[in-house]
This record gives sequence, C-alpha cells and structure tokens, in this order.
Amino acid sequence: AHVACLLGAAMLLRDMEFPGQVRLLFQPSEEGMDAEGRSGAQRMIEDGAMDGVEAIFGLHVESLHDVGTVHVSAGPIAASLDDFKLAVKGVATHAASAYQGIDAILVTAQVVSALHTIVSRRIPPAKLGAVSVGTIHGGTRRNTLADRVEMEGTVRCYDPQVRQTLLAEVKRAGELARTLGGDYELTLSGGYPAVVNDSALAELV
Repeated sequence: AHVACLLGAAMLLRDMEFPGQVRLLFQPSEEGMDAEGRSGAQRMIEDGAMDGVEAIFGLHVESLHDVGTVHVSAGPIAASLDDFKLAVKGVATHAASAYQGIDAILVTAQVVSALHTIVSRRIPPAKLGAVSVGTIHGGTRRNTLADRVEMEGTVRCYDPQVRQTLLAEVKRAGELARTLGGDYELTLSGGYPAVVNDSALAELV
C-alpha cells in the first residue's frame, strides 16, 4: 500500500511545474533492524539517499481515515520505540515447601506492577509515555514454584529525556527481583526515535 501511495504521488508530480527537484524514496524495513541494529531509513541515509535534500515528506497509509483524505499535523505524530526482554530468576521447589525456594512468578507479579506504575509515578503529568508487557511465560508444573519467568514488552514516548527515564526505570523494576531474593536478566533493544513533524512544512501540506 505504501508503494502504491508513493507511485500515486509520483504520477501527480509528473504533470506539475515547480522550481527544484523531487526525489522519491522507497523505505525498506520500516521498523526492522539488521544484525548491527540499523535498517530502513538509517541505511538509506548512510547510502546517501538524503544528500542534497532540504526537506522530506513521509507518506503513511492509515486504515482509520476515509479513502481520499490526507491528514497532517505539526509536532510529534509517532512515538519512539524500544523493546525489552526481562527474565526473572528464582529458585524452584515443591509448592508444599514454598519457604525453601524463591517463587519467580510471585516476584514477576511485583516486577510487572512496578513496570506499569512507571508512567504514572516517574514522568511529569504533561508528558506522554507507555510501558507495556506483551508476553509472560513461566513455570513447568502446577505444584512446583517456577525458577524462571520470561516477559517481553515495549516502551513508547515522544520526548528523548522521557525516553531515557523510562528505560532507566525498566531496569530499576527488574532490580526489584534482587530485592525479593531472586535475580533478573534484561535486554533492551533500542528502536527509532519519535517522528516529529516540522510546523512550517506541516502548514505547507
């Protein structure tokens, strides 16, 4: 759909007269990362796709809007994206002797609660952000305390400083596992920064 959108823009521009030149860019791997942690737009910039370009307009197909309409606004329009994998480690034991182990599921419940209070308690009310846990997997038997629980989640926001705060707080939430007698492993996968539209160019559109 995005390719068709850009081709449609090319067909319209072909019959227009204006000073300057237009360069059409097809961005591959919009949200993916390669083995070096870069892809999509970053690779295009490195390859010189933006050399000599004064301004850029991105097109994104959105099914929530009516066909034939164009929506544009100034300022932030898409949040930054960072993913995390967090493993909580405990000590397995039989459920009848829970005091002899460290219940990774119980510890995880505390960690998840801490993760979900980051936005409401660690960033200013006027700022926007989201920390979400999307998957949780742990335990092997109904009568055995789990020794490991793995979760995956995402961190989204618009402000670079808020982004750093949120990522630091995700780590702090993981450290709660140690306070409760367990341990944790955290992997952060940094994604793209927020998309912020230039106000003058937005008005031009």
